[in-house]
Amino acid sequence: MVLFALLCSVLLAGCSPVYGPATSAGSNGFSERQVAPDVWRIRYQAGPGINWNSLRSYWLQRAAEVTLAQGYDGFELITDVALGSATQPTDVMPFQLASIMIIPVFIPAGAPPTNYALLEGDIRLLRAPIRPVPFKLLDARRLQSALAPYLANLTCNGRNVCPHETTYLKAP
Repeated sequence: MVLFALLCSVLLAGCSPVYGPATSAGSNGFSERQVAPDVWRIRYQAGPGINWNSLRSYWLQRAAEVTLAQGYDGFELITDVALGSATQPTDVMPFQLASIMIIPVFIPAGAPPTNYALLEGDIRLLRAPIRPVPFKLLDARRLQSALAPYLANLTCNGRNVCPHETTYLKAP
C-alpha cells in the first residue's frame, strides 16, 4: 500500500506544472540568460497538460522577477510573444523564437512522454518611470501583483492557471 501511494504521488508530481527553475538543460521550468547588458532571454518549458494561460503567466512572472532582481523597474518585450490571447496561439511555427512549441518526439515503449510547451523571448530591462504600453512595456512590480492571485489559485483542471482577462498587460 505504501509503495502504491508513493508511485501515485511520483506520477502526479511529474504531470503537474509547477513554477520553478529548470534543473537541467531541456527540463521543465524557467531559465534565463543575459544576451546583452540590459537584455535577457527568458524561457519557460512545461510538460504535457499545461495550458496556455499557465505557460504565459509563468513566463511573465519570471520576466518580472529577473527585472527586479537586476535592479530595474520594468521591461520591454523585444521579441513578438503572443501574450494577448486567452488561448494558445494557432499560427505558431515550431522553432520560432518567442512562441509556443508542441513537439512530438518518438519515444520507445515504456518511456515517459516528452511533448512539451515552450515560451521563450527576449526582454529589455528598463528603469523608472515606466509608462506601460499594452503588450509591449510592462511595470514589473505591477505585473507581479496582478499575477499573484492567478498563480496562487491553480483551479483550472486542478493544476493550471484558468483562462482570464489579461488586463494587467494593457495600459492603465
